[in-house]
Amino acid sequence: MTRRTSRKRPQRAVQDVHAALNLLARWLRHKPRTEAQARAMLTRRGAPPEVIEAALARARQMGWLNDAAFARLWVEERARLRPRARWVLAQELREKGIPERLIQQALETVDDTTLAQAALQQGLRRYGSLPWPEARKKLAAYLARRGFAYALIFDILTLWEAEHDLPTTPEVEERAT
Repeated sequence: MTRRTSRKRPQRAVQDVHAALNLLARWLRHKPRTEAQARAMLTRRGAPPEVIEAALARARQMGWLNDAAFARLWVEERARLRPRARWVLAQELREKGIPERLIQQALETVDDTTLAQAALQQGLRRYGSLPWPEARKKLAAYLARRGFAYALIFDILTLWEAEHDLPTTPEVEERAT
């Protein structure tokens, strides 16, 4: 029995603005992307620099590429679905090629306390059924992996304990004194 292997067709280099725009239209149909990501994709496809710049200018003009809107959407979606600390969100946006001023504008609407509380709610779904001292440790580690400062984690968990009449752990009592 012979084994079928999939072969990718060799990609033709994009040589004109029309072909670059068609490629961008298909690529952007799946999810929003940044201008830097679009530039990198067209570069990988062999488009000359002048074609890339013309295609990106036309895509911006048509509203296909908008880094400010992308950054706002990214922050809103991450805050809702996978909350992380502000500095982590900023780093993710930097990796996507968003300029620093647009990152700061996008992050104006969120604060670490709100993000940490949202992350805590998600962590409680995972660890909430454990005995509280064990759940507290796991939740602290969960929040730390998402980039939150230890002082904020301590405050959020202490507030949660107080609101829900949970016993404080010995580490909490030691730190409080």
